[in-house]
Amino acid sequence: MRDLFGLWIITSLAWIWISSQIFAVLSILILIDFVTWVIKSIMSRNTRSRCAVRWIITKGIVLIIPLSLWLLGKVIEIDTEMLLTWIFWAIALSEVYSILWNVYTIRTGNEFTEFDAVSIIIITLNDYIKRILDKYLWNKII
Repeated sequence: MRDLFGLWIITSLAWIWISSQIFAVLSILILIDFVTWVIKSIMSRNTRSRCAVRWIITKGIVLIIPLSLWLLGKVIEIDTEMLLTWIFWAIALSEVYSILWNVYTIRTGNEFTEFDAVSIIIITLNDYIKRILDKYLWNKII
């Protein structure tokens, strides 16, 4: 079953033209973020398996965003390469930001309010999609 899942990921990446290097870098950043998050949770005595499961699910869902946008670009026939580059860049920055603050919390013991870059990405993409709808869809209907 695991081999089929891995094959599906590789096939999906090839299909949507995501370089394996970008995917590998993002995967490593997410893994480092998870490890530092676990260490931070243990050090602060805030270990709950339910939180870990939620963390893993939310990180996995983030990777659905580029796939969805690529599919949108194919359906409405627009080039999404620049947009996808921006999204991968923003996700990578978000992961590095999280890693840095996890390390800071581990070293100092001071908790902080984490910056939610993914929400900003989603809000920005929502506005972008609304503009596409205004430009393409409504003009073609009228």
